[in-house]
Amino acid sequence: MKIHAAATIGFAAYGLETAVTQLADAGFREIEISHMNTFCAHLPYADTSPEAVVDILDRHAVRPIACNIAIGREEPNGQHRFFDYTESEDAREAMTHGRWYLELASSLGVHKVTMSTARRQFDEHEWLRHLRAAARVFREHARIAADLGMDIHLEVPHLFQITDSVDHVKAMFEEVDHSALGATVDTSHWGVIGYDIDELFNFLGDRLRHIHLRDSAGSDTRDFRQDLELTPGRGTVDFTFFREAL
Repeated sequence: MKIHAAATIGFAAYGLETAVTQLADAGFREIEISHMNTFCAHLPYADTSPEAVVDILDRHAVRPIACNIAIGREEPNGQHRFFDYTESEDAREAMTHGRWYLELASSLGVHKVTMSTARRQFDEHEWLRHLRAAARVFREHARIAADLGMDIHLEVPHLFQITDSVDHVKAMFEEVDHSALGATVDTSHWGVIGYDIDELFNFLGDRLRHIHLRDSAGSDTRDFRQDLELTPGRGTVDFTFFREAL
């Protein structure tokens, strides 16, 4: 497995220019630009100038191949909150945010955008209600992405999101059912959730279009006190097993 690109989320505590500088100095010519709201503010919603981003990339001779975007609302206390897709106002705002990020990525020449969905639900009735509401928005996101000649990805399964198991991933893809919807698989979430990786890959097939390699430690507990931001080799993920499954 050859690693040919790295993500700016590795420098989440710094601005985009510092992240790009560090990655370029490490020899990477292809990067994923991340934006996780208050945690990694590299493409702030409605405040990002495509021209300014292109200038940074050109000066460091790097090319963006993907974006990883967490859409949601910033609370007055500075915390990130998932959109509640069952609420009409949140659903409309999520649609606006999604379109803006897809158009921004397109202007940067990016053809893959991984985007967060709804918050994880532990009650099965609530899970289905929230999944169907999120799927309505992501069908529209997928249509916009297709019009722009892009893919939109869900990072699946995801410890914090509504697609937290292989069965829930299957349900989401069946609900959205669009060729522009692909999947990003992150090794750190697999390491914690412990789902059947062969079952996931067999289901996804050619929907699997992007990989995040991160390490993790901890078990799938509801307190969400796992370590998900570890450099490979510093956690418990079996990368050899993952490579063989892939």
